[in-house]
Amino acid sequence: MTRRPSYVLAWLVAWMALGGSYALQRLGSAWFGEVNPKLILATEHIPFFWRLTLAAVHAGTAGALVASLTPDEVAARWLDRAAVAMVVSTVGAAFALVAVP
Repeated sequence: MTRRPSYVLAWLVAWMALGGSYALQRLGSAWFGEVNPKLILATEHIPFFWRLTLAAVHAGTAGALVASLTPDEVAARWLDRAAVAMVVSTVGAAFALVAVP
């Protein structure tokens, strides 16, 4: 391997956190109600950018924690499972977001 396994695992976790955080925020806003999509340009604060920014903060935090706290030996053992978890979480989030108008 040319890269440290903990950095690769950190990237996988960060991308999963980004997608999962955005999907949960979107589902939560659909559940509790949100501004009418037809009026989104008339609103002062666009919820999409707030959700995206907060998801990026979650991803950066999760990735930094994994990169700094996970030894390379442990990370190497978790890479296969993390890759499968990323595929499953991405497909699950995609189906959940398609189901929400």
